[in-house]
Amino acid sequence: EENMFADLGVGSNYVNTENEMEILKSSFLMKEVVKNLNLQYKIYKKGNIRDIDLYDDYSFSILSWTAANPESFHKISFIINAEQNKNQYTLFYNNKNYQGQFGQTLILPEGNITIVRLAKHNQLPIINHIIEIYNPDELALKYASSISTSLTGKKSTILHIKFSDQHPDRTKDILNELIRVYDSRQVSDKNRILRNTLSFIEERLAIISREVGDVEGDVARFKSSNQIMNLSAEGDIFLREQNSYNKTITELTIQEEILKGILEALSDNKSFEFV
Repeated sequence: EENMFADLGVGSNYVNTENEMEILKSSFLMKEVVKNLNLQYKIYKKGNIRDIDLYDDYSFSILSWTAANPESFHKISFIINAEQNKNQYTLFYNNKNYQGQFGQTLILPEGNITIVRLAKHNQLPIINHIIEIYNPDELALKYASSISTSLTGKKSTILHIKFSDQHPDRTKDILNELIRVYDSRQVSDKNRILRNTLSFIEERLAIISREVGDVEGDVARFKSSNQIMNLSAEGDIFLREQNSYNKTITELTIQEEILKGILEALSDNKSFEFV
């Protein structure tokens, strides 16, 4: 019972910090982070020395990708080019060029891809941009393994969470989303426990009500079979009779007082005559 209410956050301030540290490093939380932020898609601008990570600063985005063989899919890379103010683009992959249109699905041997061009960047050409698409589950495992947690002090329940990535903004977004997903799961879990607890209490109350009803029925049948009056009914009869007696006594007392007054009047005036 104590553990049940502790899970609900009632009656106890105990927090299993080690469990929370493991949960924050778990892949099932990171899978939701990857999904919410579309982290399986990465876009780079090809450079002379190194490629530039265009996280949150690109002129187009991948709307969807469906691998032809999801079970064996790990990662795929394309080079995309498009002229300014044009709705067409060219994908270069595996020594082949594929022509596509923004907003429409392009069917490839490895899967189907839909790319959309952002309106505010429509006038800019896309030159030698790299698209990398990852298996989201594998990427989540990789990110989760990079999460480290530690206590800020020996007796503290405050956690320090550390994560690093190539792009600082992506690093920040991943940590913030991880905390948001964690909090959301905590609330969801507590609500689930509360619903289950209330359901359990309601079931127990229903069982107890049925048991009480069965006992009352047995008592009523016993009294009926043995011609025993209901005690509460006897009490009601007694109260009604007592009230009736009290009312009669009050009336008789008033009449007695009236008679005493008449006798006193007759004694004071012996010449009093009745007409």
